[in-house]
Amino acid sequence: MVRPTLEINGLWGGFQGEGTKTVIPNEAHAKITCRLVHNQQPEKIQELIKRHLEEHASKGCTVKVSFDDTGNPFLMPIDSPMIQKAAEAYQMQSPVYKREGGSIPIVSDFNQALNVPVVLMGFGLPDENLHAPNEHIHQVNFDKGRMVLGHWILWIC
Repeated sequence: MVRPTLEINGLWGGFQGEGTKTVIPNEAHAKITCRLVHNQQPEKIQELIKRHLEEHASKGCTVKVSFDDTGNPFLMPIDSPMIQKAAEAYQMQSPVYKREGGSIPIVSDFNQALNVPVVLMGFGLPDENLHAPNEHIHQVNFDKGRMVLGHWILWIC
């Protein structure tokens, strides 16, 4: 699951109103985001994307690329004692390490600024629609998550 991605979040150009219009648009826009993984540098990825878009632009087209915020990827080793204690807190014999995320900018910032291990622990289920408009967490999962965190904090202290 820890693989780089490039997502098109929005495309627009030409006539946007109701109905049809037989016009050739003079510009088009796209918003993209990338999920970076361990050992990728945001500035290098930005430059590679910009160069790719410029090199593949149709003749006569002008490409303008602008960048917003960035964040460094983060990878916590599975054999970290903090990860092992998290598995114990879940009271599992064989924990499943999904390796999700990787580009949550604050995680890398915490790790670098505080020089401490960072552990992400999930408590939701697939039917709770993570990042969807109707995202939610069932009360029982919330309560179990609090218990797991309590055990983990006791064990690491």
